[in-house]
Amino acid sequence: RERQHSERVSSLAFLLGKEINMEDETLMRLRSAAVLHDIGKINIDLSILDKPGKLTKSEYSIIQSHTESGSRILATVPEYKELSKIVVSHHENYDGTGYPFGIKSELIPIESRIISIVDAYDAMTNDRPYRPALTKIDAIKELLANSGTQFDPRLVDSFVTILRKNNT
Repeated sequence: RERQHSERVSSLAFLLGKEINMEDETLMRLRSAAVLHDIGKINIDLSILDKPGKLTKSEYSIIQSHTESGSRILATVPEYKELSKIVVSHHENYDGTGYPFGIKSELIPIESRIISIVDAYDAMTNDRPYRPALTKIDAIKELLANSGTQFDPRLVDSFVTILRKNNT
């Protein structure tokens, strides 16, 4: 499930990167970071990852640790140092309310802002242990409702354009 999710996130991130005219080198870095964005989840017990009900505060804190854990894993490989900076920030919110650092807007790497959007979209449009999938239309409504707070509004607009154009 996680591998399929990461592959879908990578493909959607690449499409969004192309839509905003990212340079080839940045696109390749984005694609790689998107595939590896949840690598830190290997340190989280499946009983938490697959829990069908609401997470406790402690369990949610453990889930949140996957960004820093993934970043540390990637930072051990010199070629992945840049990817580690993207992975650690993929749950930062545009308004500064995300984690782990609470940074906002342009301080969040653009690759992380892209992954945040497509990760959320993919999570919403696929069944999860704790809830059934949303329709594409409902997921788009959620992205738009959180544009400017959780997500970069310009990137949301570009992503919604892609979704409507490609019927993705």
